[in-house]
Amino acid sequence: IITADDGHASYFKIAVPIMNERSIPSTSFFITGRKRWETYKDIEGVNYQSHTHDLHTRDCKSGSKDGRAMCKSSSEILADLKLSLERVKNNDCLAYPFGHYDNDFIKALKDAGIHMAVTTMGGKVTRGTNKYKLPRRYIYRTIPMSEFIYKVK
Repeated sequence: IITADDGHASYFKIAVPIMNERSIPSTSFFITGRKRWETYKDIEGVNYQSHTHDLHTRDCKSGSKDGRAMCKSSSEILADLKLSLERVKNNDCLAYPFGHYDNDFIKALKDAGIHMAVTTMGGKVTRGTNKYKLPRRYIYRTIPMSEFIYKVK
């Protein structure tokens, strides 16, 4: 599964048609409180998951983390997640905003019925990996095709 965060236009206009043509599953971790949600919410072949509704903002400082969620209680995070889940209509997975999470965030995920979450840590999921702290394999537009193939296998 290829995932993309934030709901960027290039993902929907360039990547999704190519993936659909090749029957490659894709997931968009979408920030549902942004205007572009209305533009891209019904694109065929995309599995929508939550990237929160309005917590993907850098307006909080909690140690080395500055994402809005780090200054919110578990109940405030849960309220935001409920708004997002109403829109994406899917509770399989969430991508943490900026990769920031804490115990309150994980509690809110569980209370919302979200089954797992991905971080911004690079790596491979193995047996026993905490399902609320899943790493990902990153693919950048500058990597050679051989590395892309290796990462998606």
